[in-house]
Amino acid sequence: MLKPNINQQNDSKTIVKQILKASENIFQVMGITIPPEWLMTDMTVAQLRVLLLLHTEGPSRMSSIAGTLGIAVSTATGIIDNLVKKNWFPQRGRRRPPGGHLRIITKRARSN
Repeated sequence: MLKPNINQQNDSKTIVKQILKASENIFQVMGITIPPEWLMTDMTVAQLRVLLLLHTEGPSRMSSIAGTLGIAVSTATGIIDNLVKKNWFPQRGRRRPPGGHLRIITKRARSN
């Protein structure tokens, strides 16, 4: 997976501008409008990033999610726990072990 270099603030601003411009172009070409409900949600950017990652990459280990997003494993776990509490996280592919901590089940973990 290509990881952009966003070490400098200007790089980050440029990437955000490119993403917004690309989104705008896609929405215009496809005639997509943003439903008002989307604007009323209390989803954080971090939660959206996790959902987008899992949507594109599929089932992942928490360490993989954290590494890809450049956050701590505990932070990734907290984000997913909050998504579960809000019922925004799909039930399939999740389990709670005896300790009660949520784990994202990978194909490798399922086969064990």
